[in-house]
Amino acid sequence: RIVVGTAPLVEPRPNLVRSPDTAELVIPVLFGTGTGNSEEVAKRIARHLQRMKIRSLVKVLNDVAVRELARYKCMILVCSTYGKLGRFPDNALSFWSRLSEVSLLSDTLAHTKHAVFGLGDSSYERFNEAAK
Repeated sequence: RIVVGTAPLVEPRPNLVRSPDTAELVIPVLFGTGTGNSEEVAKRIARHLQRMKIRSLVKVLNDVAVRELARYKCMILVCSTYGKLGRFPDNALSFWSRLSEVSLLSDTLAHTKHAVFGLGDSSYERFNEAAK
């Protein structure tokens, strides 16, 4: 079990994380980062999953097709906020754009559970805006 504060982030239940095409447990851990901190957190989460005998897939958000994620039952997103205005880091911008497309069916990710882990500077007015 991965714990942040006192709230469990991932409860390793097979019906939550099995890919429909395979019986293998897989959780994508996706990240967007400007300085590398989110990538480091994503890799740490993946190591925790590995210790729980759950296979993970660590990828940059921009390298993932939104519809590809629909085949997973669960995913973890780690994203930092860039600048005082709470912008997405460059390697997460096109993912957000694709996720926001009108042509994307509203139920595309309806059966995909997710956890979001945001990083940023809490002194900024729009702290963690990208993760929200």
